[in-house]
Amino acid sequence: MIHKIEAYNFKSLHGEDKENSFSITLDKFTCLIGLNGSGKSTILQFIDFICCIIKGDVVKWLDDRGWQATELRYVGTVNGTANKQRNINFKISLIDDNNEITWEAIYNRFLNRCVNELFSINNKVCLSLSKNTYSIEDEKPVEINFEYEGSIVSRIKDKLLPKPVKFVIECFQHIKSLELLSPHLLRKRSRGIPYDIGRGGESITAYIGSLGNSEIKRIEKEMTKLYPSKFQLLVDSLKAGWKRMMVVEHYKKDVILSDSRHVSDGFLRLLAIVAELNTRNSFIVLDELENGLNPEVIEQLIDLLVTSPMQILVTTHSPLILNYLDDDIAIKGLQFIYRTNQGFTRSIPFFSIEENSRLLKSLGPGEVFLEVSLKNLQKQLSSI
Repeated sequence: MIHKIEAYNFKSLHGEDKENSFSITLDKFTCLIGLNGSGKSTILQFIDFICCIIKGDVVKWLDDRGWQATELRYVGTVNGTANKQRNINFKISLIDDNNEITWEAIYNRFLNRCVNELFSINNKVCLSLSKNTYSIEDEKPVEINFEYEGSIVSRIKDKLLPKPVKFVIECFQHIKSLELLSPHLLRKRSRGIPYDIGRGGESITAYIGSLGNSEIKRIEKEMTKLYPSKFQLLVDSLKAGWKRMMVVEHYKKDVILSDSRHVSDGFLRLLAIVAELNTRNSFIVLDELENGLNPEVIEQLIDLLVTSPMQILVTTHSPLILNYLDDDIAIKGLQFIYRTNQGFTRSIPFFSIEENSRLLKSLGPGEVFLEVSLKNLQKQLSSI
C-alpha cells in the first residue's frame, strides 16, 4: 500500500525549499476535499505522472494531455523570486508486510528522465542511480551507456532487480487513474485485448469483450446494486477486430436493446468504475466521484469502493458522499487540501482539526463538512 507521497516543484505541489515541500498520507480509502483550485486534481495528476515515470512512458503521458514537460514546474514566485528550479523531486513511501519501502528521485524535465534515484527498504539501499551510473545493493556501479525515459528501472531486466524494487514497480504499474474518464471516450468502439478500460475509458468495450462469461456476470451483478433495471452486456465483433457493446435492459413486459453509444453518461460512468474494480489493478484514482451520478446510488457506490480490496483515492465536493462514510474511515481517510498564502498546495487530515473533531461527536462527516466554512478554514491554515 502507498503510505505517503512527498513532492517538490510539480505545479502547486511545492514549497519554500525541499524540506518544506508538499506531503500527504494515504489510507486504504482516502478522500480529498477542498475549494476549487486548491490542488486536488494536481495530486491525482502527480500520482499518474509517477506511474508513467516507473513505466518509462512519460512522453506519451504528456502527449495524451497536450502538455510539455517544461510546463510541469511551479510557475509562481518563492519569497518574491521567480522559481527557476529545473527538476521535480519526490519521495514515495510504501508499506509491505510491516516493511517501509521508499523510492526517492530527482526528475529532470528537459531530459524526461530521473537523474537520481534511491530505492530502499527499512533504510537499507536496494538500488541507487547517480550521475551516469547505477548500482544494485552491494554490487559495483554500472555505467549507463543506453538511453532511458522516466526511471532507470524501466530499462533494467526484471531478474536483476531486488524484491523491494519489484514491489514498487508492481504497485505503480497497477495504479489506475480515472481522472480523465470521459463519456465521449466511453462510447467509442475499440479493439484488441486491453489490460483495463483505458486512461479515459476508451477501451471499455474491448476490455469487457475480452472477459469470460463469469466475469461479465459479476460486473452485471455489481451494477444491479447501482442501476434500477435488470440488464445484460453484449459485445459483438465488427470488421477488422473492432468491438461493439450493446446494453439489453429487461423491464416487466419489454426488452430494450441499445448500442452503448446511446446510453446515459451516468450509466457509462458507473459501468467504468465497476469494470475497473474487477481488473487486476490494486489502486484506483477517481476525480469528483459524484459527477453525473444520481444521489440515490452514491451510498451503494461508496460501500463498493470502501469494501474493495483495492486502495482507493477520490475527490469530492459532495457532503452526501462523506455522510456515507463510517466515522473511523472518515477520520483516517478524509484530507483537506488547501493553498498557502504563497500558493503552495498543502494537505491536513480534516478531523485532526480540533473543532472538526468536536463536531464529529454529534454530526456525520458530511454534516461537519457543511457546518465548517472551507473558505475560513483555508484562510486560517494558510496563515500558519
